[in-house]
Amino acid sequence: MRRSGRAFASDVVWSRLAWMAASGALALACKSDAAEARAFAEQRGVGSAVAHLPLRAAPPADVAPSVVRLSAEVGDAIDETVRGAIAVGELPGAVVVIGRRDGVAFRRAYGALAEAPARTAARPDAIYDLASLTKPIVTATALGLLADAGRLGFDDPASRHLSELRGTQHAETTLRQLLAHSAGLPAILPLAEFEHGADRAVSAIARAYRRSLPGER
Repeated sequence: MRRSGRAFASDVVWSRLAWMAASGALALACKSDAAEARAFAEQRGVGSAVAHLPLRAAPPADVAPSVVRLSAEVGDAIDETVRGAIAVGELPGAVVVIGRRDGVAFRRAYGALAEAPARTAARPDAIYDLASLTKPIVTATALGLLADAGRLGFDDPASRHLSELRGTQHAETTLRQLLAHSAGLPAILPLAEFEHGADRAVSAIARAYRRSLPGER
């Protein structure tokens, strides 16, 4: 299925929420104060909507993880982000759950779980097929955590981490461009290329003809 402008906008919404979860509730739980937390978010390129969230100071090291909670201000900011996206038609509904170790800091359902054949309200225990949203929710968050640990940089050429891209026209494409959907890759490849595991899929992507220069679109 070819990506539409609406699908891309939804990815942006979910990228923001993923960073709220990873940077706001998890990664920032070890920060000493809100000012340091905001600085961390800005360094990660989260943007002003997240970087300026008021965050509760981290608990002492001996406090059980289950008592870690988001501040009311952060919860309000998440509400505003999701309800705003629903209001303009970017997504029909959502369930946001943020956890840290054995504690759930935030769980809330918004909008509809389904709109056809009948509208069904979203439930906190709903299970979604993430499909392409795996990229912003899982991949982008995982890369952010690896970048914070010094294991990689967003401006690294992807070929540094994916040997299949070395010596191809995608060799200098950066991780940032891949995450931003500006790498020039085609929207989709034949499904048969993805039926035999990740290695074959990456090799197929490495052979794919570039539709535009990285960063051009």
